[in-house]
Amino acid sequence: MFQEMEEADAAGLFEDIEKIRILNYSKNENGQYRDKIQMLRDDLKKEDYVDLLIMNENNNRINIYSKEKRKQTVGFVAIIDSENKLMIIDVKGSLDFSEFMKFKNKIESGF
Repeated sequence: MFQEMEEADAAGLFEDIEKIRILNYSKNENGQYRDKIQMLRDDLKKEDYVDLLIMNENNNRINIYSKEKRKQTVGFVAIIDSENKLMIIDVKGSLDFSEFMKFKNKIESGF
């Protein structure tokens, strides 16, 4: 997947990243996913992640959390909640937030 990105698109994005994990889920019709998403949010806060951004974009609810140690960002988690799907992007390391949003948009659009 990353090989399809042009080098200019990825410039600097992965420089300080140790690991990135992308999880995609299809939502079931009975709505049980809501409790699990809330549990994930609660767990992130227990692990000292803080709300960085909450927004609605193109019928997606996007929550981005960050974690810092010694005033340096060491991780991000993005939860993208749409009508039929849920995407979780887990990043260990630090990255340029604006480049991260471009990356997220490319993933959603299928490159």
